[in-house]
Amino acid sequence: MSKKIQLFGDYHVHSEFSRDGHATVDQIVKEAVKIGLKEVAITDHGVNATRAGMRQKNFPLVTALVAKANKEHPIKVLQGIEANVIGRNGEIDVSEEVRTNLDILLAGFHGLVKMKTWKDVFAFKIPNYFWMILRLWPKGRIRKNTEIMKKVIEQNDVDIWVHPNLYFKLDVVEVARTCAERGTVIELNRRISFRPIDWERMKATGAKFIISSDFHSFDRHKLGEVAETQQEFLDLVDWEPSDFVNMVGEFQRGGAGLLSKVKESQYDDDQTEEVIEKPRKMTREEKKREKVIRRKKV
Repeated sequence: MSKKIQLFGDYHVHSEFSRDGHATVDQIVKEAVKIGLKEVAITDHGVNATRAGMRQKNFPLVTALVAKANKEHPIKVLQGIEANVIGRNGEIDVSEEVRTNLDILLAGFHGLVKMKTWKDVFAFKIPNYFWMILRLWPKGRIRKNTEIMKKVIEQNDVDIWVHPNLYFKLDVVEVARTCAERGTVIELNRRISFRPIDWERMKATGAKFIISSDFHSFDRHKLGEVAETQQEFLDLVDWEPSDFVNMVGEFQRGGAGLLSKVKESQYDDDQTEEVIEKPRKMTREEKKREKVIRRKKV
């Protein structure tokens, strides 16, 4: 018998500002309230890298609509973006300025993306499309894709890694280790492209998961509900509500700390070699506070 699943929030939702989305922000929020969600995130496609991407000029408008929805409806509405990977060195199509003002950032591989440079086209885009057409993924290509996605997560303070393995193949377990280290949550999308055994191995890294609708329109998708493909997959694996951050309460990044635990097991007090850790990158909230402090000084 399937376990009954109640989601606290849906954090991968596209509005009409994604050019493949067909619902207004207000319609989405009203539906989220109707079905009992406590949080919903408006996460339109990244700016200008795909035909479906949100236009840069519309970003302030979405910000205003999200603020309006928070005032008018009994639900917490977050503003986010589903970013595209546009470079082999981990670049995404969301600027630092925009990223700082987001509540939540999603990222993953997508098809038909405009690359940052011609080198990225020939080193990343063309090889992946070639092997995707052949449905054959050599180990070297998988290894390169894995390293690129790890860079994306490490360099961009990503909250959710979306639809793992859906477009270009990589080592999902290796990326899951990075997610656990950085506190990035792994999405169980309605389009699932990894095996139950991969789930077990990803879970063993200490990473946390999130169930998302990847909503685009009311006639195709159900907001805040578990799709049939997701339920069928969960019936095949061993899971608890605590594995999913949106079954137990409001959205929080996964429990980061695996990296420090690994280091504690590798280095004890008897070792004389000094361990030099890389400086921690500032979170978006810390960057916002720093901006406020600078403004007050001025």
